[in-house]
Amino acid sequence: MQEIVALVSRDSAIEMAYKPRTAYFKRCHELGLKKPKGFFDPKIRNVHPYIARRARSAARFINLLALMDVTKTRIPDEDIARILGIDCLQRAIENGFPPLLSFTRPNTDLLKKYIRNLDRIILLDPMAGGGTIPLEGALMGLETHAID
Repeated sequence: MQEIVALVSRDSAIEMAYKPRTAYFKRCHELGLKKPKGFFDPKIRNVHPYIARRARSAARFINLLALMDVTKTRIPDEDIARILGIDCLQRAIENGFPPLLSFTRPNTDLLKKYIRNLDRIILLDPMAGGGTIPLEGALMGLETHAID
């Protein structure tokens, strides 16, 4: 689990930073992934520089940990990594995107293997702010309600 936490922390730091493409190349090297000639950098992080915005990779991980806690489910570390989308980073790079979890989709099929009735779980975020937690909850297949 420490390796996953470290990976998500590093991913979040890069996602929240205003760094150029060189940070993406360095991240590819850290992950041992084959880097392309360039990256499409949509600069999503620059669209809404709200002070309380959250990194999507961290929000995805928090949602998964909350699901595991609420349902009293134990998921092996390697499957947690796959649910988060870590195994899809190379595919994101091949499509020209940076090696960040926010450019992958969570593996909802694998998540449903561990958490029954996933479609009956409701995520409520009464202080949604920029909406990162509800966005990741919706991508994970949860019914999501957000208020701010």
